[in-house]
Amino acid sequence: MKKQDEKDVELFSSILENEIKQVCSLLEDNKIPFVRKDYGSGSYMNLYYGQSLQEKKIFVNKKDYDKALEIVSSVFSSSISEDSN
Repeated sequence: MKKQDEKDVELFSSILENEIKQVCSLLEDNKIPFVRKDYGSGSYMNLYYGQSLQEKKIFVNKKDYDKALEIVSSVFSSSISEDSN
């Protein structure tokens, strides 16, 4: 994981922790840097309850977007952010 900057674009979003972890793992396995961001009280709820119903998003650098999209869309198709490009 890396710090988010202005060149990052949204790749994936979900309220399901398992999906987010799976996408993060796919990106790590393919050595694609990413930023995971929890919204609202999501990060606190994950700490205390192990799950959150708040939205979570994954961002990648614009230069890595096409490769990341190809990798992630092979597993997920409905939660991919098509309008980020």
